[in-house]
Amino acid sequence: MDCSYVEREGKPAVEFSWEGHNECDPATGRGWAVLDSDELTGQVCFHFGDESAFKAKKMGRAKEVSK
Repeated sequence: MDCSYVEREGKPAVEFSWEGHNECDPATGRGWAVLDSDELTGQVCFHFGDESAFKAKKMGRAKEVSK
């Protein structure tokens, strides 16, 4: 994975390229993600293939269970 830290519309972001495997076949791609408060949105793309958008939201800490 190769990453560049940038800003998109004044918000911290990362743009990246990657290489790995998809069902045992070599695969490469690119993507980006933007952090806005407690939410991360972005896209992961396979070269010559699919694109998939994502959204992740930070969850609160799990409460400790007393014994």
